[in-house]
Amino acid sequence: MFGIISDTHYHAFTQFAKTSAAGENSRLAEQLSATIEAAKLMKKAGCDRLYHAGDMFHVRGNVSPLVLNRVIECYSKIINEVGLEVRVLAGNHDLETKESVFYASTSSALQSIGAEIVCGSTPKFFHDDKVMMLSWHDNNAELLSKLKKAKSELDEDACNWNAIIHAPVNGVIMGLPDVGIDAGELAEIGFGKVFSGHYHNHKRMNDTVISVGALTHHNWGDIGSLAGCVIVGGTGITHFETSAPKFLDLADCDEREIVGNYVRAKGTVESDEEALLRRKSLEALGAKGIVCSFVKSTTVVKSSSETSKIDSLRDSVGAYCKSYAVTGGVDEKRLFGVCEDILTEAEGLA
Repeated sequence: MFGIISDTHYHAFTQFAKTSAAGENSRLAEQLSATIEAAKLMKKAGCDRLYHAGDMFHVRGNVSPLVLNRVIECYSKIINEVGLEVRVLAGNHDLETKESVFYASTSSALQSIGAEIVCGSTPKFFHDDKVMMLSWHDNNAELLSKLKKAKSELDEDACNWNAIIHAPVNGVIMGLPDVGIDAGELAEIGFGKVFSGHYHNHKRMNDTVISVGALTHHNWGDIGSLAGCVIVGGTGITHFETSAPKFLDLADCDEREIVGNYVRAKGTVESDEEALLRRKSLEALGAKGIVCSFVKSTTVVKSSSETSKIDSLRDSVGAYCKSYAVTGGVDEKRLFGVCEDILTEAEGLA
């Protein structure tokens, strides 16, 4: 048995956060607490190892010592106190370079405390768990080629091995353009299971391919996604949520879900006084953080039926990439990949 987490995106987020005199960021503390919680769940279930499927850190090529030192301290506790071996895959957010280069990966710093880091152009085979890990590749076709080669090296035993990768899998996030890898194509390679990091939503795509999902919610872009950890073995594959706060839209949750979570409220109000009363009611219900985007009814302008509705900034960016790929003669998938990284970093600054 073994456990998997992914897309922890450790960072000193500013929204809803406080920083102590000792430099401890409260949002980072939530992330690290969830990490320890997941590790203890794994140990209790009988796991010997924790695998990280990439994007340990948030900002590419620039990690604060206040973040790095806390993360090293956390994983040292997992190794020495919880009693799990740790194996970490390099994701795109861990890298200062375009491709996976060991000394350009911030997660490689954890090698100093005994974690095994997988970062490079070739796969790493772990025979104890029958797990093959392959780090981030900027080119999806190249990643698929490397997976097929790894499968051929395992020959007929490949169906008994699990692959852990960090790559965009189409369909994990509803509304995102299909600019990644098709889950059916991954399944056809021949591994028993393929676990992928990168997109922040736990989802079983088919009998073979599973999106691990992020360990916790990080920003408003994670609303509606399933976060937590995965335990493999025993009765099969089980997903567990941690007690970390979630990001929620008030319109899509009930009062019981508000307690301890970050809530975004939208809508129209008649006056500033009504807006203040609505906010105070959310505070009374125990919301950990609140963002209100109220518009006075007198300023609401009805859009015409011919106006196109854009549901989110990511939808808008996706539409732009599709259009620009035609007029600008660029690769739509690569353009959207670059834009998505920028969006994720921008959301983290909120």
